[in-house]
Amino acid sequence: AESVIPKAVEDTDVSHYPYKYYVSVDGMKCSNCAVNVENAINKSGDVWAHVNLGRKRAEVLSKTEKAEADFIKALKETNYKVTGFERVEK
Repeated sequence: AESVIPKAVEDTDVSHYPYKYYVSVDGMKCSNCAVNVENAINKSGDVWAHVNLGRKRAEVLSKTEKAEADFIKALKETNYKVTGFERVEK
């Protein structure tokens, strides 16, 4: 199987992202799964996601306030499911 290519986030200045979330995701089994989830979330715009496969969660920095529904929508076209959502104070 070919490796999934991570899509780069254009804005990598952490100071531009005042909000942080932990989004638990079910269905990830390998590094390709993690990249698929990262790409799906990053595609939704104004966010910068990094998946921690061991913890089965995405750590997401965001420029705007988000709700769990935003991440459910971002993963709707994938085989992965949001199982938890937590806003983290930075």
